[in-house]
Amino acid sequence: MKVLVTILLALQLSYASESEALKEIQADILGGSQVLGNNVLFVRKERSPVAGKKKEKNKSKLGKKKANKNIKMSKGKKKNDKKRKSRQNRLKKKRKNKTKQKKSRKNKDKKSKRGLNAKRKKNKKARSNKRRNGTKKQNNKKKNRISKKKTKTKKKTKSKKNRRGKKRSKKNRKNRRKNGKKEKKKRKNKRKNYNGQNKQAPDACFKDFLELSRFYGNEARNFFRKASRALTRSNILENKREKKDKFNSDYILLLTTLGGNISNPTCHGKPVNSTIKDMLTTLSNSSTAINDNCIPLNASELVSATDCKDAAENFRVAFLNSSREITAGGKPPTEICFSLQQLTTLKSDAVQKCSQVSSIDKGITASKRRCDTNFKACTTDQLDASSVMVDCKG
Repeated sequence: MKVLVTILLALQLSYASESEALKEIQADILGGSQVLGNNVLFVRKERSPVAGKKKEKNKSKLGKKKANKNIKMSKGKKKNDKKRKSRQNRLKKKRKNKTKQKKSRKNKDKKSKRGLNAKRKKNKKARSNKRRNGTKKQNNKKKNRISKKKTKTKKKTKSKKNRRGKKRSKKNRKNRRKNGKKEKKKRKNKRKNYNGQNKQAPDACFKDFLELSRFYGNEARNFFRKASRALTRSNILENKREKKDKFNSDYILLLTTLGGNISNPTCHGKPVNSTIKDMLTTLSNSSTAINDNCIPLNASELVSATDCKDAAENFRVAFLNSSREITAGGKPPTEICFSLQQLTTLKSDAVQKCSQVSSIDKGITASKRRCDTNFKACTTDQLDASSVMVDCKG
């Protein structure tokens, strides 16, 4: 223990001596100089005024450089801001274009989907129809199979009576065949006869038929038209003749308003114009003029016109029936020769009965014109008389 205590004391003393030496060295450095050990010397250099000025210049230069750097940095920031804005605008435009493209694609997809849906519906309908038709065909096949099976079973289960019926049916078939052959022979014989008629038919038959066809298209048609026209016009003239006394009442009223004297009519005590005088004369003679000019057909003329009309119509109907039987009925053209006698008799009858139709038609057309002119004059004077009566009464 004593040895340890001595060692510790020695160490403390050495540490204290070293600390004192260090303090002295620091004091010498601050004062100017100090010797360390035997040969080493540390000298403190003092600062010169020139060195301070240089440092200040360097500091000012550094400040200017920093200011220039800051200016350059501000300009660069502005440029960078412009570039950023331009980039942002480009990105916005790209985004808008992308959205437009997406919308257009969606619309196209919708249209394409609609078209696809319509096509799919059509295909579904076609498939369903095919399936239905297929099912119907299958059902029909099944029905046919079932019916065949039933017929087979019925044939198997038939008794002897049915066999006898079969024999009878065979006999009937044979008889039918024989009868059919006989009918075929008859038809062949008829055709031969027709062919013989075609061979024996002279050319004069067809010439007569051509003449009858011309008579049908021209003379018979004209006879029928003239007769029907004469009959209708005679009825018109009879109706107008019945109205001949229609204008007498107007004539009496006009004469009373004009003084009652036909030779010297006056209106308000003054003589009347020639037009009013003519009006009075036409209305006074209206009944006689209509009776003399509106002359219908006589009894003999009516009979001849009706007979002509009927004869022409009978010929036309017979000719049409004979031609239709050949064209649409399937008969051979030689049968026209057999119907020529009937047609020629009808033609001669029409020519005899329609000999006076043209003269009757001309006479009645002339009488109709005269009747129309007189009747029209009376109606116009009747209308004008009403205005004259109103003026002369007031």
